[in-house]
Amino acid sequence: MKVDKVSVIYRDDPYGAKLAEKFKSEFESLGGTVLKFVKYAEDKETDFSSEIQEAYGSENPDALVLITFVEDGINLLKDLKSYIEQNNKPKPKLFGCDGNKDDLISGEKTITDLIKDNFVGTAPSAPADSEIYKAFSQKYNQKYGKPPEINSDNAYDLVYILSMGIQAAGEPDADKVKAKLPQLTAGGEKVKPVSAGGNWKDIITKISQGADIDYDGASGSNEFDDKGDIKIGIYNIWKVINNNGDANDFQSLKIKIIEK
Repeated sequence: MKVDKVSVIYRDDPYGAKLAEKFKSEFESLGGTVLKFVKYAEDKETDFSSEIQEAYGSENPDALVLITFVEDGINLLKDLKSYIEQNNKPKPKLFGCDGNKDDLISGEKTITDLIKDNFVGTAPSAPADSEIYKAFSQKYNQKYGKPPEINSDNAYDLVYILSMGIQAAGEPDADKVKAKLPQLTAGGEKVKPVSAGGNWKDIITKISQGADIDYDGASGSNEFDDKGDIKIGIYNIWKVINNNGDANDFQSLKIKIIEK
């Protein structure tokens, strides 16, 4: 199905607003048309009938882009199904984000016929062949009895990188920590987290001695530029294929690497 006309429904917080704006500019640069750009308050979790009606407007969009978290996402999808049935509307293609890649959404039985084989999105991903991620995943599974949840590897590395940055800066000052990130994550001696056999005390010692280190973590190389932005992003393009409420509900269609 070719998608030319879409409407966007997004949560009005820094995450949702910036992601929605970026999508709009990129989609329009490719010749697509954004029919409606609909926001909702970040603390809203129920009753999305007015937003859905606005997103449809006088035209039926080929697709809806949904930028939500989990609870608001589930309720929005339930309301969308009701709106389609009550108004005899065609089912649009659905596109989502990392906030929609959750077992609670895919496992919601009331919306199965709306999202199964029809909901596609993106999410951050670790390198598929990374031994560091494999070690992290194994330990996570041992502790929690399931594969790592989305962004758990990123959060794990975030704690390491912030801790190293504070150690290198000598204090928890945001600007000073940001300035230290490039020398901690690229070009130096390779170090890795404890989950992959690394040694935290050794890392701290190297930093205190002024060594240039290169931290590779569970989520990837984590290299930062001098502005504090990540230089390499790895994304998984996923599709909902089942509704069992587990990781197997999502099929990976493609892994895409984006470099600045």
